[in-house]
Amino acid sequence: IIISVTNEGPRSNQDRDDLFLEMEVNKNSIYVQEQLLFTVRLNYTINGIRNPQFTELEMPDTVIQLIGSPNQYERLIDNERYGVYEKRYVIFPQRSGPLAIPDILFRGEVTDGSSNFVFRNLNTRRVTAFIEGINIDVKERPASAQSIDYWLPVANLALEESWDVDISNLNIGDSVVRTVKLTADGLDGAVLPPFSTTEISGLNMYPEPPDIERTFVEGSIVGTRIETTSMVPIESGFLVIPEISIPWWN
Repeated sequence: IIISVTNEGPRSNQDRDDLFLEMEVNKNSIYVQEQLLFTVRLNYTINGIRNPQFTELEMPDTVIQLIGSPNQYERLIDNERYGVYEKRYVIFPQRSGPLAIPDILFRGEVTDGSSNFVFRNLNTRRVTAFIEGINIDVKERPASAQSIDYWLPVANLALEESWDVDISNLNIGDSVVRTVKLTADGLDGAVLPPFSTTEISGLNMYPEPPDIERTFVEGSIVGTRIETTSMVPIESGFLVIPEISIPWWN
C-alpha cells in the first residue's frame, strides 16, 4: 500500500486550547555549574492521554537529572479544569556562555471512550504538541572566586559535627568517633570536596570511606557528604583539632 504523509508542521496544534505545552525555569541567568530547575508541562482538557512521549532533554557540556517520576495532577486555567502531565529536571551547565534548552515535542494518544469490538481496545488517535526552546545565560566564575580550589555555587552550605562519646575526658588508648556532615542546597553530594584532616599530632586516625548522598527537596537538589573518622589519642595533654573552612558562593 502507499501512505501519503503530509507535513503540517510541529507547531500546528500549539494554539489549541485543549492541548498545549509550557516550559518553566527558576532563573534566566546562572553561574557555571550552578543548578537550573527546569519543568516541562503538558496541559490538556481531552480525556485519556496514553503513551506520553517527550523529546529527550540533551545538551552538550551539561549534567541533566530527571527529578523523580512525572507528576500528574489537575489545575484551573481561566476557570477551566486541565489535566497536567509534568516532568521536572535539574540541569548543571559545565561551561559558561548561552545554554540552549531545545524545542520540546510531545507525542501521545487520546481515547474517545468508545471501543472496537474486534480488537477489544479503546479507539485512539495520535496527538502532538510543540513548544520552542529557550536560552539561558551562563556566567563565568566571578573574579573574586577564581582562586577557590572548589567552586560551590549554592543557596546554602552547612557543616555539622558530632562525637560518639564525651571528648572532655579522654585517656590514652580510648577510641572516639568523629562525624562531620557537609550539606549543600543546590549541588549533588558527588561534587562536594573532601574536608577531614588526615593527620593530627598525638592522634592515630582511621578514616572511613565517605558517605555521599543526593536528595530532592521541593524540586531542588540537596547534596551531602559525611566523613567519619575514628581517633585514638596516643599522647597526653591538649590535642588541637584544626578548623574546617570551606569557601562557597551564595
